[in-house]
Amino acid sequence: MNSLLTSAITFFIQQLPDVTLIDGTDPYSPDPNSFFQRIVDVSIGIGVGAAVLLVGAAAYRMMLSKGEAGQIKDSMEQIQNAILGLILIVVAATVTYIVLNAIGVTGVVNIT
Repeated sequence: MNSLLTSAITFFIQQLPDVTLIDGTDPYSPDPNSFFQRIVDVSIGIGVGAAVLLVGAAAYRMMLSKGEAGQIKDSMEQIQNAILGLILIVVAATVTYIVLNAIGVTGVVNIT
């Protein structure tokens, strides 16, 4: 059973297309640094994208509020929370960069 599973996994890995990412790395590389790099990149991208969408939705809701103070206040709070979320993402990426460099894992968070 174990050899059947191993051969099935090997077969499917051989069927994967030969892909090189923009930065020249192999997406199927077993290198743990590139694995963590992708996780951090995707997490930061999702967080920033969500914050931008929240700011846009709150701004749209503010435009449609027709001057009602309660809706304007709620929209402003949502915009403030989204901006605080963006700040938190930047701080988390910076702390991740500092900690991983301190323990010797390099190339995970590229802050340029």
